[in-house]
Amino acid sequence: MSAKITFVTFGKVKRGATGTQNESYALAKRLYDTGRLQHLVCMETTQTELPVPKEMILPNPRLEGWHQQFRRLLFKIDSHHSLPNKRRLFEQTFDWLVCRSGCHEGASVLLFNRPGFPKTVEMARRAGIKTIAIASVLHPKFNANLVRLEQKKFGLPDRSVYTDLKRVKNLSRFYSEVDHLIVQSQLSRDVFLSHGIQPERIHLLDGRFPIDTERFTPDVEAVPNDPFRIVHLSHMNLIKGIGTLLEAWKKLDLPNAELVLAGTIDPDVQTIVDRMEAQHVTLAGPVEDPAALLRQADVFVSPSISDSFPYTILEAMASGTVVISSNHCGLSSLLHHGQDGFVYRYDDTSALVEHLTWCHDNRGRLSEMGIVLRAKAVACRSSDSADRILELVDRILD
Repeated sequence: MSAKITFVTFGKVKRGATGTQNESYALAKRLYDTGRLQHLVCMETTQTELPVPKEMILPNPRLEGWHQQFRRLLFKIDSHHSLPNKRRLFEQTFDWLVCRSGCHEGASVLLFNRPGFPKTVEMARRAGIKTIAIASVLHPKFNANLVRLEQKKFGLPDRSVYTDLKRVKNLSRFYSEVDHLIVQSQLSRDVFLSHGIQPERIHLLDGRFPIDTERFTPDVEAVPNDPFRIVHLSHMNLIKGIGTLLEAWKKLDLPNAELVLAGTIDPDVQTIVDRMEAQHVTLAGPVEDPAALLRQADVFVSPSISDSFPYTILEAMASGTVVISSNHCGLSSLLHHGQDGFVYRYDDTSALVEHLTWCHDNRGRLSEMGIVLRAKAVACRSSDSADRILELVDRILD
């Protein structure tokens, strides 16, 4: 008989979203459809989004007493925009609530797709329950060191969630104590190994990915943009490497070209943008249709200083858009450097300038490179991402 699994995540479980929210939905639904879901732990979902009985969802909104009071506190923390260390307080409060919610009752395994649950992992260990985590980020100490370098480089105050020492300690404790860790890139495996995670605890998922190749498609009637358009799309915080991209953009001084930065933007990144005073930069804000934005780009740049699994690289590839990626993006390994895309050292501004210049000067080559990237995205597409993860979970348990 297959093991009963309690699935634990932060935030919402939402169908049709991107990234972790969509992965959470697929996993929760597959567990429920196969009769393996013991409990679902999340901040929010509905039966419209996911047809799981209310009694299986924790923390239960009908809880009374201390649990209910902590739930109210959790939402208060989440809505308080000016609270220092808000992210850490949110995670610690939710962890406290989850480990007292009864999520382990009847379960053989706790499966996490977010870090930040060290108390819940300790509770599971005392109860003799296995814990498995899907690594959604690289090791927190690795991230903290790189973000501190960004802060120093651009003269920014130390106020990032990535450099909050207490939060770094909590997340590191989670990764150190969880029984098994599922990673989705060789970069992620190497980083965790370098931070003391034993190799037998790290399990690399095969190279197929949940990419929607029907939504993200090339524009078959596309002609070269005028102006030449370089696009970046993310929640822009310091770890996304926007400073290096802007430095390269200023050095380029390309004629008839524009840089589009799309997505939400953190205050530190906004400070960098304001100081740079770079010309022909468009801050597009959150976009309703990222597929349209990517297919309208000549080049997509993923300049992250640390990113375990940037879905936007896959989405750009599926859109037939040439990708330039730093070597600290987990999916940069999909690119064949110089043939269908470019990979540069994450802090090498000159290399990024060189690759962007080549793309600008060889615009006639970009469409054929895009065809190769589209074919790669289709070849590594998997509609059964949840099944692949659960198959690996079962192999780990065996």
